[in-house]
Amino acid sequence: PTPTTTTRFPSVSLDLGATILAADPNELREAFGQLDYVFLNEYSLKVVYGINLEDSSTSTTKTTTWPSYLIEKLAGIEHNNGTRESGVTLVVTLGTNGAYAISAARGSFFQPSENVEVVDTTGMSSPHSVSMSSLTPFYFTGAGDAFAAAFLTMKLLYQMEDSEALSRAHVAAATKIKTKGGTNGHPSHNDIERTLSLRKQDKHIS
Repeated sequence: PTPTTTTRFPSVSLDLGATILAADPNELREAFGQLDYVFLNEYSLKVVYGINLEDSSTSTTKTTTWPSYLIEKLAGIEHNNGTRESGVTLVVTLGTNGAYAISAARGSFFQPSENVEVVDTTGMSSPHSVSMSSLTPFYFTGAGDAFAAAFLTMKLLYQMEDSEALSRAHVAAATKIKTKGGTNGHPSHNDIERTLSLRKQDKHIS
């Protein structure tokens, strides 16, 4: 597809690393009103919003409906970034459990993780065949950058829906970790679309 961006102002996104997470969670949540996209994983989800997906004692409260809980929180944020009426989108990656895109305007969208062979890792012998969400765990060299870059490209440049951007972000990260090196193996948009097209053909044949 041809890029169809109509964005009038530069988009602002944030990946919540350790330095940023040292800030006060209340201030972080308030600052989200000035952003378009925020990338979180299970750890940052716990730090910023107090949602612990591994704690079974909270299964009847926030954990079971945590996307809905986040939607309510986002709805209360005053969005201060130019003419962007849709507000911030939280992109939450959950390891082998896939990834979500969550916003007050569009709700919650989920995409499962990819099953791939990892050839470049830290703290693992390689290769390994794993199911992964492409931003976590951190030892998948370059996967997080590939995931975020693909998601933002599909959203901002090609104006795709959240679910479409998530699926392509997973493909990008899965493709990246099949190649050694943090900067090698990042797929182009055509590479990603070709992979998805081949999958559709395989499903049709089977």
